[in-house]
Amino acid sequence: MGQKLLSRVKEKSAWKANDLRNDSSWIYMLTPEEISEIRSAVSIVQQKKLSLQEIEKGNFEIPLFSRTLEKVWGQLENGTGCALVRGLPGKEFSTEQMGIIFCGVGKYLGQAITQNAQGDLLGHVRNEGLKYGEKDVRGYQTSAKLRFHCDNCDVVGLMCVRPAKNGGVSQVSSSMAIYNQILEERPDLLDTLYEGFHHDLRGEQQAGTLPVTQNKIPVFSYYDGELSCRYVGSTIYLAAKRTGYVFSEPEASALEIFERLAECGELRYDMDMRHGDMQFLNNHVTLHSRTAFEDHEDPKQGRHLLRLWLNCQTKRQLAPEFKDRFGAGSGMGIPAPQATTKI
Repeated sequence: MGQKLLSRVKEKSAWKANDLRNDSSWIYMLTPEEISEIRSAVSIVQQKKLSLQEIEKGNFEIPLFSRTLEKVWGQLENGTGCALVRGLPGKEFSTEQMGIIFCGVGKYLGQAITQNAQGDLLGHVRNEGLKYGEKDVRGYQTSAKLRFHCDNCDVVGLMCVRPAKNGGVSQVSSSMAIYNQILEERPDLLDTLYEGFHHDLRGEQQAGTLPVTQNKIPVFSYYDGELSCRYVGSTIYLAAKRTGYVFSEPEASALEIFERLAECGELRYDMDMRHGDMQFLNNHVTLHSRTAFEDHEDPKQGRHLLRLWLNCQTKRQLAPEFKDRFGAGSGMGIPAPQATTKI
């Protein structure tokens, strides 16, 4: 099981909802000059007819905004673990142009990795008429409320192309604050969370391999002086259902208290995503979710977010059993093997 942290997390990443409400330093408002830089960078990419894969810092130059992105990275690495970039006039840009902007901005924060078996580097979060909970359906393909979770990378970025007609509120919770609360309420369950759970692979396993993870993945991992969290409740419960596994009393209690704390109003911060908003979250210290939503009748006006999974040049080192499926997520910034297939 390795090392365990037996004291409270005292860093800024262990925030509660009121901390974010009372201190807006994690929100970065774009200036007119930065917006002008972005317009120019998009124009250059389109003039050169560059694909999204070909976008790099050298052909997406945003000198003023890049300084702001350095502050964003500092917030993700050493601060709350969450950042919101606001003020981009999203309605001014086409969906294609929004993709260019988001991929360009992502290059200043890390290296995009694939998000699914199809090799997508730029994800589209929208209702595709599928039912959450059905075999191999991903939550982002539905309009359902999602369980709190973190994604399989250092940083997840979401960019709002269009909000929903109703609902679809973005929710964020600090996994470090959850740890502190469990330490206070039920320290006897920490061993179970350090041991972890098997996860369903949602049909994305390699041919001839099991449909669930071979080894348990820890919920909490303490390594090289850093506490990290990885939690995806939906795949934990699906793995148990698929294999007929019955949770022990400590396992069931650990899952219950974790999800209850993630959802509780004292820890959970809710935000509406506006046109053009860019949200970035450090997956190792935050969890995210969203409420159910209702779309407009016109499918072209449906809720639509773009998503990036980024591995970054971070100082955080992860235990071997805790690294992502590419062996990265530990400051290595390794791109996915499928990175050239689709974006």
